[in-house]
Amino acid sequence: MYNELILIILLLTKYSYNKYNSIIDIKYIKENYKEIYYIYNTLIELHTKTENDLTLDELKGYFYAKYPDALNKIEYEALFTQASNLQIGSATGEEILAAIKQRKTALELSETAFKFTQGFATLEQLKAATEAINGVPEAVVSGAIPVSLDLGEIIESVALKKGIRWRLQFLNKSLGSLRPGDFGMLIKRPETGGTAFCADLEMFAVDQVDRPIIHFNNEEEDKKVVFRMYMSYFGCTQEQLRINWRRYNEIFQEKVATKYKFFGIEYCNKQDVEAIVEEYNPSLVVYDQLSKIKGFENDRLDLKLGDAAQWGRELTKKGSGHAGVAIHQADGTAEGAKWLDMGHTANAKTALQAEFDWILGMGKTHNPNEESIRYLNISKNKLLGDDDSDPEMRHARGEVLIKPEVMRFQDIINYD
Repeated sequence: MYNELILIILLLTKYSYNKYNSIIDIKYIKENYKEIYYIYNTLIELHTKTENDLTLDELKGYFYAKYPDALNKIEYEALFTQASNLQIGSATGEEILAAIKQRKTALELSETAFKFTQGFATLEQLKAATEAINGVPEAVVSGAIPVSLDLGEIIESVALKKGIRWRLQFLNKSLGSLRPGDFGMLIKRPETGGTAFCADLEMFAVDQVDRPIIHFNNEEEDKKVVFRMYMSYFGCTQEQLRINWRRYNEIFQEKVATKYKFFGIEYCNKQDVEAIVEEYNPSLVVYDQLSKIKGFENDRLDLKLGDAAQWGRELTKKGSGHAGVAIHQADGTAEGAKWLDMGHTANAKTALQAEFDWILGMGKTHNPNEESIRYLNISKNKLLGDDDSDPEMRHARGEVLIKPEVMRFQDIINYD
């Protein structure tokens, strides 16, 4: 549905509409995306009534006037909200439209050639289809889309616009925001706070995003993990949740449940995950654990893990794009160690680590006096950070407190 939605945004201008309106396959949209189909109908009708460019607000207002019953359907408001959050520069938009038109021309050529071999198309029709594709770049025909080289657009996309921020200032100062396409990994030993890390990240992020957060779980029993998400969101203990559970449930359902999706992956394969990501077009996907998703068949375990990471990385680029975080176990050499690095990653050599933009190790000692301390070590960091990030902390080490009673982490040092 993302491709159809992005076309609506790009075709709001009169120039793009007149130039590329012919690429809209109305029949296909009507059969597969009825909600989008009615918005397209409105877009076309508006363009016949005005010579000016349209705005999304004008399209939305005219749509609800044309289809008043749609006001009571949340899916339409969700589509307009998603459309308003799309960030597409003019140069990139022109490239996308041109690429779509050229691919359609290539498809028409292949269909005409097939009809010609079957005796259903003339030689003149085949020649006309061949001439239409003359000059189409091979990379565009194959499906590759050129990337904008506009520096202002690049800076806005990858640096100035903040993404998902962390509760820990240590991570905001070192890694910075998590943006669409960013893919990172936490390595840690069992029983050191992996679930708390996920809960703290996701429940702090959920009020920052407009598109869903998805959690794929295969670490603990699903309902226990969801219970801990409640603890983290409200910053309260199990006992506090039990005493006033109806009130907490009401708030969670209103503010969180519409933007948070939780899936168990005990029997899940990569095709299931791909379908879920396509359906929800998330802002953040967390895998606990990525290594337990089925469907990767390499003979060597380390290469199999590398395939899974490469797949997860490519998935971050689908739809509007999302940030991805994978939780992975550290090997036995990390037991009781403070500063975990890439070399502590279990069952992996290079293929797994190479696919991530950032890698964070979380260590824990056996000293009873340090039971609440976690040692964070950034051993890989290819992120650009934010305007308040500290370049000297790109590969920093830091001590933080874990508060398992409320499933949150807390800075020990004040970084402000």
